[in-house]
Amino acid sequence: MFSFEIIESKKEIFENQHIDLITKKMKFFPDNQDDVMFILGEEKKILRGGACLVKKRLKNIQEEVREFVAPLPLHSYVWECSTICLETSYKDSVPETPELDYFFQGFYRGLYREFVEFGRMKGVGFLIMKLASEVYNSTKEWGLWPYVVELKPGNSPDGLFHGVLPLTGSQYKAYQESLGICLLKSPSIALEGK
Repeated sequence: MFSFEIIESKKEIFENQHIDLITKKMKFFPDNQDDVMFILGEEKKILRGGACLVKKRLKNIQEEVREFVAPLPLHSYVWECSTICLETSYKDSVPETPELDYFFQGFYRGLYREFVEFGRMKGVGFLIMKLASEVYNSTKEWGLWPYVVELKPGNSPDGLFHGVLPLTGSQYKAYQESLGICLLKSPSIALEGK
């Protein structure tokens, strides 16, 4: 089972040895650490992956997505997640089994729960997502993430997925309810709730 940690202060970012590891894996090196937060995911006390959230000006996000969020009561900034990484060596060491599915489901569903916690901390109701197509596919397949706006990689000028991930509201509640149904249907997933 995964455990997650939100790293937000400059001091925590500077002192956390996992930040260097994860930024190298993500190939992400922040210019300004005031506008960056990290979420780290460990499984069996081993760093397996994480995500990076960057505070961005609304005018700097994909135009098609900006049109959907601009009418909302926002400041001139939004939080964007453009970097998610998950250690794939685990996949290479375990054949396609329910345990492997459980591993990926645990990561992506746990990460989404941590995004919701981040939203509570910062008073944020959604995240702007900007992901490579394979990461986007993983969030849908294993995480069942309930995007409310989706600009698929094939329709995007930069070849990336762009979307809006709700952290509150009716879509988030429907996601929680759908997970409850999934937990009842799959005994391997039901272990996650224990």
